[in-house]
Amino acid sequence: MSTARTLDSLAELRTVKLFRNLSTEQLRAVAASMGRKTIKKGEFLFTEGEPSDWLYLVIKGKVKILKQSSQSKEIILEIHGSGECLAEIAVIDGNPYPAAAQALTDTTVLSVGRKAFLEMLAVHPTLSREIILGLSARLREIVSSLSSIAAQPVEKRLARALLKLGERAGIPDARGILLNLPLTRQDLADIIGATVETVIRSMGKLKNQGLITWQGKRIILQNPKGLQHLINS
Repeated sequence: MSTARTLDSLAELRTVKLFRNLSTEQLRAVAASMGRKTIKKGEFLFTEGEPSDWLYLVIKGKVKILKQSSQSKEIILEIHGSGECLAEIAVIDGNPYPAAAQALTDTTVLSVGRKAFLEMLAVHPTLSREIILGLSARLREIVSSLSSIAAQPVEKRLARALLKLGERAGIPDARGILLNLPLTRQDLADIIGATVETVIRSMGKLKNQGLITWQGKRIILQNPKGLQHLINS
């Protein structure tokens, strides 16, 4: 790996939460085991059921994790952005990828093979701790989302999903918080487990209340506190 490429990889690895406590020399060793891949919007990084041979780190762009239901309906489980890991559970336990990863935007990732990653965990115990912390936070989010889907009306589920997306991919804007994601109404329906028609009606209600607006496919959270109040009401 060239010196320039190594320095680029070190800078990129420092943006990944998993590696935030490693020294420069440790990061250099990690970078030596990694490859780089760029995929276009709509392309798949991996598919459900595929052998879990690679761990991926998102450096630039957005990736959605999706699964097919028994009715062949697409369900979006998560959306990942810069600094986040993909497929660590599957790579650790060796089972096939339990879901697919599709680029929401043109995306650049770093990749490391399963064997090399397991060796990293053995050499750097802090990585195991970071993975546990990350998975714990993700599990809490999943439990919260499942509770929301089971008990709340669509309007509240949509408000919760929009706030979560704002935390992960929001950009401060003069009008509020801009969701820097090219989400379709179908994407939102897949996230909250509703029909497109219901999502369109609910978005109209939120807009009429002055809580959100949109510009093309980009949604703007005009009143995040109002959205939270709606969820809590």
